[in-house]
Amino acid sequence: MSSLLLFTHSASGDVVLWLRRRAPDSRRAAAFRRQARYGANCWTIFDGGTAQFFLSVLTGVVNPLSERSAGTGSHLFVNRREV
Repeated sequence: MSSLLLFTHSASGDVVLWLRRRAPDSRRAAAFRRQARYGANCWTIFDGGTAQFFLSVLTGVVNPLSERSAGTGSHLFVNRREV
């Protein structure tokens, strides 16, 4: 069995994988940035679970992907009835 498990990808070709060397509740995420500058590290290892990873990406704490996931400023989430 492979120690990497793909769980998401971006429109730019970036991939995010689980590192499966730990127990399922303590797996880390590894992101591969496809469009990195020459000589830059393409890999980001995130110490945290899936929920923490996505929250950190959406809030701008980490930026492991080629494209920005969230713009600047605050965001307001509404349901479909409030649109």
